[in-house]
Amino acid sequence: SNPEGMGLVSEAAPDQNEEVCCGHEQTMYHVLARLPAIHTFSFLAFFLYFGHVWLLMQRPDIAVWVIGTFIVYGVVRFYAMWFGAWNCLFLLRKNDTREPDHWQKQARPLGSMAFDSVWHAIIIPNYKEPIDKLRQTLDTIAAQSIASRIVVCMGMEARDPNATAVAELLQSEYAGRLGGYCYSL
Repeated sequence: SNPEGMGLVSEAAPDQNEEVCCGHEQTMYHVLARLPAIHTFSFLAFFLYFGHVWLLMQRPDIAVWVIGTFIVYGVVRFYAMWFGAWNCLFLLRKNDTREPDHWQKQARPLGSMAFDSVWHAIIIPNYKEPIDKLRQTLDTIAAQSIASRIVVCMGMEARDPNATAVAELLQSEYAGRLGGYCYSL
């Protein structure tokens, strides 16, 4: 029933061949995305090639201004980067000290669902994947604090001769550790 080359993704989102300004917007986007590197490299190449001959001999004041500008720019970028890194580290440490169920205990806005009423479904596609890798994946899911509200569906490939045996083995091992377990062929 599925024509060759058609899948759920291509059926759900057909290609849209809309031209946007004859492709000029994409071209300008690519040029502007590379502009900082292009102008920096061009300026440095020009300055390094002509600077020592012409600029330093003819206009040393401009040469000093250009070099000073690059030094100030480098210092500002360096301190901005380190300030951002320290700020992020502070925020990570601040948020990491919260209890694991901190967000579950927060007051919910009026009319929103209770945290305990939300269930999560995880679909794990599988085609001849080693069982140890599948166990590693399921162990990670089962170790979550909300594992009792997670339903795992193993998407087994019917062409795999061991698919049913692997799925049933994993079901016997993990059905009690999760909110639910099922498999499909």
